[in-house]
Amino acid sequence: MKALILVLFAASVLQCLCGLDISLRHGYWKQMHDLNDINMENPLHQYSGITSKMDCSRLCLNHASCLAYSLRQQSAVCRVYSQYTWGGLTWIGYQTYWKMYDHCSNNYTLIETAGVCVRLYDSPQSWALAEQTCIQDGGHLFIIDSQLRRDVLRAFIQVNGNLTNQYYIGSKKNGLTYAWINGVQVDSFWHVNAQQSADYVLCQDYLGSLHLVDSSGTSAESFVCELPILNL
Repeated sequence: MKALILVLFAASVLQCLCGLDISLRHGYWKQMHDLNDINMENPLHQYSGITSKMDCSRLCLNHASCLAYSLRQQSAVCRVYSQYTWGGLTWIGYQTYWKMYDHCSNNYTLIETAGVCVRLYDSPQSWALAEQTCIQDGGHLFIIDSQLRRDVLRAFIQVNGNLTNQYYIGSKKNGLTYAWINGVQVDSFWHVNAQQSADYVLCQDYLGSLHLVDSSGTSAESFVCELPILNL
């Protein structure tokens, strides 16, 4: 009986850690609250009659390229995506989940303080091609939605790249405002000369810190990708 209680307790702890839904058979998923109530665009597939997170995640994993899913339980709709999604029209009731990793791979470096796997690409690309490269790795362009991430990225570039370069990162214009790929609004770290009018975002070093600059996204620049990992 004691052994059974310990097993049940351990399972309940795992389910609560970091807001993650954890299943050895169905992957690791994290609910992205800033992406809730949004009808994401361009799904791989849409399924009807699905009301459980487990079933929706299983359908997502049936697609080798699936990285995220959205579930609208009220209408029993499950949508699966081949990229980490953001943007789109408001549609109340959707809950969005991202696939998470338990280790770094594909020449990515683990930065434990930020709980992230990072890779810098010095082969310049447009913003769209840079994002596609990250997606092919199973990740997305790097997000700077906190001071910690800002400092971590600068230190990483200082060691592995060149602070005189500009780097594409994971933000673009969504309507009239800018948002990070995880749905968080971009409201800080802008360069003093940033126009905040073009559709995409670069970062560059300025006075010892990384600052954001808007860009058309068409110029070929270096970029930084990340894989979202578990913080267990």
